[in-house]
Amino acid sequence: MKKIFLALCVFVGLTLTSCEDEFSSKKLIGKWSVQNVTYTEVRGNSTTSYNMPTEGEYYEFLSDGMYVISELGGTIEETGKWTLIGASLTTENSKEGTKINWKIKQMTSSKLSAEYSGVSIDGGKEEVVEYTYFYTFEKLK
Repeated sequence: MKKIFLALCVFVGLTLTSCEDEFSSKKLIGKWSVQNVTYTEVRGNSTTSYNMPTEGEYYEFLSDGMYVISELGGTIEETGKWTLIGASLTTENSKEGTKINWKIKQMTSSKLSAEYSGVSIDGGKEEVVEYTYFYTFEKLK
């Protein structure tokens, strides 16, 4: 019985360690160039998807738990706080207080892909719109 318990503890420990390594704050910290953003929306039975322009858009995750989003020329578009728990990244805009809950799909020392989804109401048409933003990033430093 003790051997089974010990084996189970080792397995759980290794599993948790591998998850921590895959989605670690150390990997996230730095400046990331947005490579691609795909926007998908579902309205009733209709799905639309397209790539959004990303030239010169950067996300920088700082070691103090703050983030900065800037555009070409260094213009700061947004600042806020970030937290990372497993594959869940939360960003909270300092100015507006809005939170985005990202699902990280891939994280290496140089590549990052993540998405967030939501639901809104198109007031003009009074219909529910489900949307997803899927981002791919490349690390600069």
